[in-house]
Amino acid sequence: ALRRRERELLEAQRVASMGSWSFDPSTQQPEWSDEAFRIVGIEPGPVAPSYDRHREFIHPEDWPAFDAAISAATDRAEPYELEMRVLRPGGETRHVVTRGEADLHADGSVARLHGTIQDITDRKLAEARRERTTEGLHAVVALAADLIGCPNADALLRRAVFLAHSRL
Repeated sequence: ALRRRERELLEAQRVASMGSWSFDPSTQQPEWSDEAFRIVGIEPGPVAPSYDRHREFIHPEDWPAFDAAISAATDRAEPYELEMRVLRPGGETRHVVTRGEADLHADGSVARLHGTIQDITDRKLAEARRERTTEGLHAVVALAADLIGCPNADALLRRAVFLAHSRL
C-alpha cells in the first residue's frame, strides 16, 4: 500500500509539474523529489544539489529574494511563497513558484524546511500572450477612434497612412 501511494504521489507531481523538497538547516543539505529535479532540468539522483549550488539554477536577479526567504524561514520560521526563474543547464529559463514552511523542534527552533516547487512557465507565457493581445486590441480601438470621423474613403486612406507612419 505504501509503494502504491508513493507511485500515486510521483504521478500526481509529474502531472502537476510540482515537485517537493525539504531542507535541513543544520547540514545545509536539501532533498528533492524526482519532479523537483526535472523542473530544474537535471537528472533525478539520490542527492540533491547543495544549497550553495542553488545559485547555478536560480536566476541571478531572483537569488536575493530566494536567499532572504530561506533565511527568514530558517531563522524565524516564516513561511514563504515566491515566484522566480530557474536557469536550466541547457540555458532554458523556466518560471516557478516555490513555497516553504518550517517544522519546529520542541524548543521552537527550526528543525527542517519543507515545501514545493511548481513549474508555471506555461501560465506565464499565456499571460504574456494575453497582455500582447490586449495591447493590440487597445491600439486597434485607438486607431478606429482616429479614423471614424473621416468623411470619405480618400480622407480615411490618407489618415490611416499618416497614423501608421507616425506610430511605426
